[in-house]
Amino acid sequence: MAVLAIFPPFVIGSALGLVAGYFGGIADYLPMRLLDVTGSFPYFILILAVISVIGPGLSGFFISVAAVGWVNYAG
Repeated sequence: MAVLAIFPPFVIGSALGLVAGYFGGIADYLPMRLLDVTGSFPYFILILAVISVIGPGLSGFFISVAAVGWVNYAG
């Protein structure tokens, strides 16, 4: 479970961070503004909000952690 909870946010965040840093310009501006918006909310509250929309269960948990956790790796 830990690998499935950490690996997708790592891949998403690293890919967005690398693309933003390498290309710059609009490729930097849009992901970093999304990072600012996502990072401005408390981590666990945002995960609970995404789970409430997706539904309970492990799949909802993994999707919500991937949707919120990428911020830690992209920044």
